Amino acid sequence: MRLKILVLAPLLLLLCAACEPQPSIDNPIEWGPKVSYYNNQLRVSGNGRFYNDAASRAANLMSVADENNDGNTVYGVTDFYFWLYDSGCNCSQYKETGRQSTNEWENSTHSQTLKWNLDIASNSVRGASFVCAQMGWPVPNSCSSAALPTFSY
Repeated sequence: MRLKILVLAPLLLLLCAACEPQPSIDNPIEWGPKVSYYNNQLRVSGNGRFYNDAASRAANLMSVADENNDGNTVYGVTDFYFWLYDSGCNCSQYKETGRQSTNEWENSTHSQTLKWNLDIASNSVRGASFVCAQMGWPVPNSCSSAALPTFSY
């Protein structure tokens, strides 16, 4: 009897690991907060929820806040990367497939969901997520470092 338990226990652990729930709208990968400063002033902050939307799209619900209320607009960006074969290096790596941005707004906090279709040639997606403030020419936009939520499908 003891031998059966010793043999079955590792098998059950493997099965439970394979049944780990996929990130969904009800069980997202949360990221943030991310912030960006310009001239030692906090300009923009944001966070989000990255998840598998109906087994067909990667989705990133971004919440972006204008922290300075100075008339410059703020927005969020997600670069969608998929784990794909690259013949140049004869290896697999995350390759950027697309980019989406939220609308721009000022003096408030808004949320918007950005989505990209899952790539059937891949089994993993990463959403490089940034929050940015438009600074006006000739000053470049002020963006946070990237959050890198990732899930397999």
